[in-house]
Amino acid sequence: MGVGVDLWARRADGSEVAVDISLSPVTFGHGPRIVAIVREVTEHRHEEQETRRRLILADEERIGALLQERITTRLSAAGLALEAAMNRASPEVAHRLRDVIDELDAVLLEIRTAVFGGQ
Repeated sequence: MGVGVDLWARRADGSEVAVDISLSPVTFGHGPRIVAIVREVTEHRHEEQETRRRLILADEERIGALLQERITTRLSAAGLALEAAMNRASPEVAHRLRDVIDELDAVLLEIRTAVFGGQ
């Protein structure tokens, strides 16, 4: 009943609980009737939410690790290329390249901190 809809019932004490309602047609002596089965699903819904939360967290971690690996690999390679170029550059250019390399190192550290908490 109401697929994807949260249904609630009120207990005799006035508290509300999450429920699932199943409807089934039946035929009695005076014609067709509907039988409703009401089940409390509070714990079931909590478990579903927890499972969804875990799946989302696992996806975020997987995506973060993948991005972190690809980005840090490319930034590290760029830093190494700049260091190689720095060895052949004039002192002024070498100084500028050192600043860029230091900035790349800072960005790499920020990425590692954001994705893995500093690992």
